[in-house]
Amino acid sequence: MPDLTLSAAMDSFLSQEDPANVFLPLAGGTMSDDAEIVFDSGSKIRETPDTVGIEEVCANDYIHRWQSGSLYITQQGPDYWIRSVQYGFTSPPSVYQDENSKFQVGSRYILDNGSAYVCTDASEGAAVWVLTNVNTALTSLAPSADYELQVPGGTPTLGEKAKFYITPSIECVLTMAAGIIIPSDSTFTSRTIPANTTCIVQIEYNGSFWMLTTVVGDYTAPV
Repeated sequence: MPDLTLSAAMDSFLSQEDPANVFLPLAGGTMSDDAEIVFDSGSKIRETPDTVGIEEVCANDYIHRWQSGSLYITQQGPDYWIRSVQYGFTSPPSVYQDENSKFQVGSRYILDNGSAYVCTDASEGAAVWVLTNVNTALTSLAPSADYELQVPGGTPTLGEKAKFYITPSIECVLTMAAGIIIPSDSTFTSRTIPANTTCIVQIEYNGSFWMLTTVVGDYTAPV
């Protein structure tokens, strides 16, 4: 004979919505704003404090956060200073991405195109971010005669890079425009590039002028 008293009590218990706060929601269910999933190791999955993102907290208390389309990696708690932001869309970090927003000196901010900024001053309302690289897509060139490499248009920024992918249709001699400085220890004066081969050139702006930094590929030194 079944224990009807126990069955009735169990039915009542199960009719409540997560009565002991131990069940994950079923399909279509909703967890409360402060809910979190805690694993045996102490790692957690939870909603971000502003309730617009989700974060993973490892057992050592570092955070991996997905919020408003960007990925954040933090230091250990309790302060959780931001080490890195990835997928920062297209706009550089502003003066307000500061210590009040949990950024600190050394924090990195990376845009969708790979351009990376580093915080050198996190003062509230006056943060300073310095561009350390520009992951510029290669500019493809197919010269049909001797070619002089020109500097990019516009106003360059410190650390900006430009890369050129050169595949001449005929043999050509590659030289650099007057606006490009060739390092004194470089063997480059000009390069003869055979037809239908490849040469990749990179120049970088150092704050005062463009400097040749890399030449690789199929070429021959002038005789």
